[in-house]
This record gives sequence, C-alpha cells and structure tokens, in this order.
Amino acid sequence: MLIRFGLGNFRSFSDYKEINFTVTSLKGGKVDFLEAAAKKELFILPVTGIYGPNNSGKSNLLLGLERLRSLVLRSHVVSDKEEKLPYEPFKLNPQFLNSPTVLDVDFLVDGVRYHYGIRYTQDEIVEEWLYSFPKAYRQVWFHRATSEGKQGDVGKDFYFGPSLKGQNTKISELTKKNSLFISTAAAFGHEQLDKIFQFFKQKITYVGEQSFFELEEQLHSLIDREDCDKQAWITTQLTKLGTGISEIVFHEERMPERLFKILSALGTALKEAGSEEKIEPPSKSVQRTWASHVGTDGDVEISLVYESRGTRSLVAILSFIYDATQLNPDTTLIVDELDTSLHTMVCDELLRYFTDKGTNPSRGQFLFTTHDTNLLLSENLRRDSIWFTEMPSGKGTQLYSLSEIRTKITDNFELGYLRGRYGGIPIMDSLFAAAVARGD
Repeated sequence: MLIRFGLGNFRSFSDYKEINFTVTSLKGGKVDFLEAAAKKELFILPVTGIYGPNNSGKSNLLLGLERLRSLVLRSHVVSDKEEKLPYEPFKLNPQFLNSPTVLDVDFLVDGVRYHYGIRYTQDEIVEEWLYSFPKAYRQVWFHRATSEGKQGDVGKDFYFGPSLKGQNTKISELTKKNSLFISTAAAFGHEQLDKIFQFFKQKITYVGEQSFFELEEQLHSLIDREDCDKQAWITTQLTKLGTGISEIVFHEERMPERLFKILSALGTALKEAGSEEKIEPPSKSVQRTWASHVGTDGDVEISLVYESRGTRSLVAILSFIYDATQLNPDTTLIVDELDTSLHTMVCDELLRYFTDKGTNPSRGQFLFTTHDTNLLLSENLRRDSIWFTEMPSGKGTQLYSLSEIRTKITDNFELGYLRGRYGGIPIMDSLFAAAVARGD
C-alpha cells in the first residue's frame, strides 16, 4: 500500500514534487478509508485521481513510479557495468541535464512503513537508501552513496544499520554501479530485503495504453480459464454495468499457417544470432476471446474483436480490479487515462469498487489519471484525493492537491475546475476560454 511518492528531474518534472495518499481532516465523500496500521493512527485514501491538460505531466507522474518499480525488479540483471540506465532528465533547462533523477516512495508492508529512494544518472546509481519505521522511529537499513552522493564524512559507499541482518557487505561487493543493491540482495536470497522486492513485484500494477492485440493476448493470462471465481465476478460486473455481455469465454483456434512460419523463422534467426533468451517454438493454436450475449433464441457468442474499444478495455480493467480488491491484499492499481472510451457512469462505478469496503475486502488502492470532469462531482472522490498538474511555459510540471486550495464542501468542483479556479486546465484562445468560463 502506497503512502506517498516523490520524483524530481524526470521527464517533465524538474524540481522535486510529491503526491500524498494519506487522509486529511477535510470532510466530504462517501469513502471507506484504508487503515494503515493496527493502531489506526494513519489512514490511506483508496482512490486518487489526477487531472490536468494534455502534456502537463500526469502520465509522467505514473511513469516515474513505474520506472522505480522497473529498476528494482530488473537492474540486477544487467550484464555490463557500463550499460546505460534509463535516464530521462528534464530537458527544458540545461542545468538539469547532468543532474541525477530522484525517485522515492513510502509504503506499507505487513503494517510497517518503509521509505525507499534512489538518485541516478545514465551511468550509475548515485545514491540509494532504505529506512523502516516499525514503531514510528526511523531505522536505517542501508544507505549507499557514491562520491557524488556523499554528504560530509560518510566513509565507504555503503552503510548498513544494525536492523539489517544478512551478508550485506558481501552482496554490496557484487553490486554493480548501475544496479540497485536491493535488487542484487533479493537475487541472492536476502530474507529481509526480499519482502521489499516482492512489494514492488506483487503489490504495484501499472496499466498504460495498449493496442487491442496486446490487450487480447494479455486477457488470456489475466483471466485464468481455471479461475471460475474471477470469471464469475467479471461476468457479474459486466452485466451490472450494462454491457449486455453475459459471459466471457475462450476458444482455441488454429494459428494461420503463414503466421506460424513467420514466428518459427523468427525464433530460428534469434537462436542463430546467439540470443540469451530462451526461445520457445510457437504453438500451432491460439486462444481467442469471445463475449456471450443473450439473443432471442439463446446465447450468441461474438468475437471480442467486434466489441467496442471501451468494452475490450473494460474487460481487462475489471480483471485488474478483481486482483486488487478481491485477491491480492494491499495492492495498488495504477491506470493511465481511466476514461479512455469508458462512460463516465462506468468510471464512477469502478471507483466505488475501491471506496466501499464491502466491495474491497482486500484493501486495494486505485491511482489514475483522467480528463472526466464529471467525476469531480462523485462521492467517491474527496478533495484530498483530487490532484492537478500543470506545466508553465519553460518550467517543469507543477503538482498540487485540491485540498491545498480554499474550498467549501458545498462547492461545485467540476464547475470550479472548468472555470479555471483550481488551475490544471489548458491555456486556450482567450475568447474560447471566456466562453467556457461563462458556461456557453
């Protein structure tokens, strides 16, 4: 479960900014908060929505979190210490081009808060740290700093606190300059750090825009044919949401011979080129997804190819929502452009799956971007769960919450947003902007 996330010098973000998922004292909304600890001293918002004009940094905020997750999961597999890191600094100001990117996050594992962060350039991990707060007091598990990242007389590159057991020094000697220590430690079976690694692997799910081909292929792994509970849940939700679909079914079909030959030739070419990846021979059959509809003479199955883009996306999103709210406890689901091809009432209902503890027994958390201003009137969004991005000319993304702006619970937040009271809207032609402000 996420508590907060911060980033700086990453894509459209120049200076360090952070988003916070904790509940404030503001009133409003019909939302069941997530209890972050047994003592009930900290409560987490189950949904958080981000608004802003196109090209203002909404997606980059989510990609920053996904970048941190990706580095944790994969940095230890780099074969060459000279391999470049995925470094994308803010490019509109030269002073940021050679400065480190910073990504850090606070999260909960087994009721304990952790703070993990990194600073890196294209060549190396400049700094990496992990703290825990088992009883509200900070414990330093480890801190790593190169000569550039050191402050004062730090000494060696690695410092390990007494709370972190295991072969830390030995693992640090095996950690490449372009790899994360936490990734290397997990690869060597470090018991304490493996649970942090597993948090990034199992408890954060990022869903970006996908082509239908990718989506359909993913559905076969998202919806296990043997998982009857998941299929039944998705079917129930599709019916409730008025799609007209009574069931999702899978059929095995023979792969076209021409495609089979192309894939076989590609596999052979990769082997001959010395690819280190394990090349499996292509299957002669493929699974296709079909939607069953109620017809006048019984059920009629229609290929998902002929369903709308919104319906196809909805099937996939419901699969992710099932995992977060019913299956995998304390998971954060991240969706970029939630409203793409989805009706606003459907989007609102998707939020309710998280804000109602009756439909969210696994305490799932939902972070999304959207342009759907109707959701600003939803009881599933509180003022502290609404965030805005904007990007002044030549400057980096600005990030702030509606809770930081003076408002009343009775305000019409959609109208206030469209009239520019809260910022986070596109700067358009003045006449058209004036017409929008008047409500024309």
